[in-house]
Amino acid sequence: MSRNVIVVPCFNEESRFNESYFTKLVSIKNTFWVFVDDGSTDNTTKKIMNFSKKKNVSCLLLKANVGKANAIAQGINYAFNEIEHIGWFGFLDCDGAFNFIDIENIINLANTSIIYDAIYSSRIKMSGRNIRRNKARHILGRMITSFFGLVWPDIPYDTQSGFKLYKYSDMFESIFIEPFKTKWFFDIELFIRHLKVQNRPMNVWEEPVNSWIDILGSKINYRHIVAIFFEIVYIFSLLANQSRNLKSTNKIDI
Repeated sequence: MSRNVIVVPCFNEESRFNESYFTKLVSIKNTFWVFVDDGSTDNTTKKIMNFSKKKNVSCLLLKANVGKANAIAQGINYAFNEIEHIGWFGFLDCDGAFNFIDIENIINLANTSIIYDAIYSSRIKMSGRNIRRNKARHILGRMITSFFGLVWPDIPYDTQSGFKLYKYSDMFESIFIEPFKTKWFFDIELFIRHLKVQNRPMNVWEEPVNSWIDILGSKINYRHIVAIFFEIVYIFSLLANQSRNLKSTNKIDI
């Protein structure tokens, strides 16, 4: 029987790590959890080491902070090397913003999917849904997504959602070897790597969640804004180049 693997990156999450929340999550059947301590300087390490004593949980300790993207990549590479019969793998933010039911539903959806390469959670605010996002960050995110959409017409609505699953294949092992160059848009960088190797876009299904609550503690300062700007330019250029390459082969247009 195949198993799902979910990586949870953690950096200085001592005040936000909710053990009760994750105790419920790790009870989901056929799912293994890898908590990655990304060089934390508080008591996060101690917390997740104690938590990793639970069944179906492992802990990976990084000596230095490498950033969320590469912490996730190292956790996934660890899973590829240590866990057999992986069906789906992915990552979940540590902040507890997602509802347990939504996470379980998306895992179950992935387990029954035979045509999609990836399942993205999507924080679309619709009537009857409890979606509470920071307005400024939401508006900025929509502007960035619209900009990328100039060269990626079928771009998912919520590329930055913090819970995504991917269907395992040997191909994914090859594209996770090289460290990610972006911190804020590594999800899209992964999409581009998949596109280059497979010569086709990743087949993504977006599943709207019923609840998502912005958890205090995640801040963007002016230094981050500068870094984000340069990453936007870098990602846009990669998408534009890959789009031209695909058009030149007359195979598919993203």
